[in-house]
Amino acid sequence: VWREGAQAPAFRVTALDDTAVTYAPETFAGKVYLVEFWATWCGPCIRDMPYLHAAHDSLAAQGLEIVSIPLDNNPPDVRRFRAGEWRMPWRHAYVPGGLDDAQMRRLEIAYLPRVILVGRDGRIVAVDEQGLHGDSLMGTLRRALAAAPSP
Repeated sequence: VWREGAQAPAFRVTALDDTAVTYAPETFAGKVYLVEFWATWCGPCIRDMPYLHAAHDSLAAQGLEIVSIPLDNNPPDVRRFRAGEWRMPWRHAYVPGGLDDAQMRRLEIAYLPRVILVGRDGRIVAVDEQGLHGDSLMGTLRRALAAAPSP
């Protein structure tokens, strides 16, 4: 489902802090966006937090959007996590059922973290280990933002 060069698959998730809001690929039409599937109990996810924050801090003004989809079973756990060291000041969704949710299975979210970068054209630029973790993240994001001018 998440393959470089493929169209981003359809998904619809509800915002963590406002259940009247949903996020889907059309939410980000014409934008470069990073979809991050994670959990508060996921060590590799937590290790990526400094890199995600640095990317948001330096690239949000250039049009980068981030949507984090925590697969914790308890939304208050995510809220408590965000009240601590890592504020994660970008969009967040919630998926009841976590990794067992039917939509997550359809989207092939079987392990965490899963990180997908989608370009302005709606096509997948990179997935997981294709430059979306650690020190590689910033360069991958900058290249995607520079690849096509903003509309």
